[in-house]
Amino acid sequence: MKVPPFLPTVIGPSLNSSVSANKLSLEHISTVKPDSSNPIQRLKKEEGVKVDLNRTQAPSRIVVFEPPVELRTSVFENKDQLSEISSRLLNQLDRFGFSLKQENRINGIGDRFSELLKGDETSYHQDMRRYQYFVDKTRANQPVDFSDLSIKRESLVQDFSLNLTTSSGVKVEFNIQSFSGLGKKPDEIIFQSDELTISKPGQGARFNRTEIDFNIQGKLSKEEQRQIQEFAEKLEAFASGYFNDGEPSLKDLDLTSFDTIESLSLRGSGGGQSDLKLNYRNDENTREIEFSFDGNLAEIKIDKTDQLSYSQKGKQQAIEHYLKLLEQSGEKAKSDDIQLRMMQEVLGTGFELTQKELKQASQAGQEYRDEVNQSRVDDGIRADQIFIPLADFEFNFSSRKDRVPNDLLSLQERGFDVKLSLDTRMSDEHGKISKQQIQSLN
Repeated sequence: MKVPPFLPTVIGPSLNSSVSANKLSLEHISTVKPDSSNPIQRLKKEEGVKVDLNRTQAPSRIVVFEPPVELRTSVFENKDQLSEISSRLLNQLDRFGFSLKQENRINGIGDRFSELLKGDETSYHQDMRRYQYFVDKTRANQPVDFSDLSIKRESLVQDFSLNLTTSSGVKVEFNIQSFSGLGKKPDEIIFQSDELTISKPGQGARFNRTEIDFNIQGKLSKEEQRQIQEFAEKLEAFASGYFNDGEPSLKDLDLTSFDTIESLSLRGSGGGQSDLKLNYRNDENTREIEFSFDGNLAEIKIDKTDQLSYSQKGKQQAIEHYLKLLEQSGEKAKSDDIQLRMMQEVLGTGFELTQKELKQASQAGQEYRDEVNQSRVDDGIRADQIFIPLADFEFNFSSRKDRVPNDLLSLQERGFDVKLSLDTRMSDEHGKISKQQIQSLN
């Protein structure tokens, strides 16, 4: 029995017969020329039946499935502000690829901030995108334009923002955001009539996107420029501790060494870490710090106008006493290392004085020291022995509140709060002015 030409090769057993073909290379797509002088014949005897299969022509083409090729391409949205900073941020996108794992994509925050400060431009914006897509091997060398990509889904992966104001009123803003998403180009219409439209699906792609903004409103003095550059170095250490290690340390910023920075607001989120927020304000009369991380909040407000006495030794002894109280409170409440560090760093940072503030504190306390020393000279008591050599303050800490099982049917909140304060009170009784300090710990 002759089989018609181009009969597909049967691979594997059938119910009543077995058919195979000459071996052909499957590594590459190839064309096999027919050879009628060498027909394929198979004989099989089964229950007395002789089966002859003759194929006088081999298949003209064997199609082998090949996986699509992965391609990546980069795009800078703002062509007018291409710089080395843009290239460094793009390299970070390349390094972390398209993994679903939460990773820090914006290393070098302080370095990028410092580079922008040194530049000639007071305003900078860039949007960098890295696309990943798959195409057939035959289209691997054909570039794809994603300028018309329709975003189907986009989510914020990581965020960092900094806003500061100098003592002269100049405002500096610095923001970096990283996104991940999916998109698709518009479908390509191949045929269209009143009754029918045939289209080819548009190219799909995944993308990582990093957006950076920098802006200076006003003109920085040389001293402000110098101090903010030094702050950028501190910022690099702080951001690295936060995003890479999950352990942000307020000490890394050394805030009180920059007397030209009047206020500062810092935010961070993503990169596998808990949300972070820092607000700082420092003027002639007050200093305020609000620091939150991992659901914990530590804050202090210091009234610089109420400084009854001052001595470096007395100040250090007083702070050590308060830090010990916080440590004991944390131990009783079973605080973790992050909570204890936040309490101690916020309190300690609050009372770090600049040289200017040190001079003011000494002058403010001199009048009271002279007055007390004169009235108590016979007792041999000095003013710094009567008054705590610190300005009035209010310190509050509120820990993360976890809900834990209390019994089989209910949950109970577990956490703790600490309040610590120093308050100076003055009274006038029949022309006699008295002063007293009240400490409080709750």
